[in-house]
Amino acid sequence: MKEKLIISAEVDGRTPLHNAMQTLQLKDDLTRLGVTFKRAEGAYKGSKEYSYVIDTANVERSLIGQLRSLAWKYDQACLLYVDSKGNACWHTRNGKVVVLGRMIELENYTKIGNRVFTTIKPEAELDTSNYTVRRL
Repeated sequence: MKEKLIISAEVDGRTPLHNAMQTLQLKDDLTRLGVTFKRAEGAYKGSKEYSYVIDTANVERSLIGQLRSLAWKYDQACLLYVDSKGNACWHTRNGKVVVLGRMIELENYTKIGNRVFTTIKPEAELDTSNYTVRRL
């Protein structure tokens, strides 16, 4: 997995048109900075939003500060950072780092409304002796 930052310009409670315009402006800002990025769709605190995933492997340290400033420009509560091992954390406006866990790629998922569900393989085998399979 590549090290990355995920940044959005959308804010829950603002109109879809306002958020779309902010997202386009963020795209222009990222292009001007010369960083490599891809558009993404996700959710923050239950609200769907579009964001940009920035490959930070070749980004200079000084540019990271500019990316952080962009997040605050667009009134974001945090910037999502994922290291090369998939460890994810939020970097907040006040300098706090909130460890979230690991980001993994999903092979299979089910989407119900705005919620996404998946199954994950356990690190150790599950004890299925008391597990009853419901026949469908």
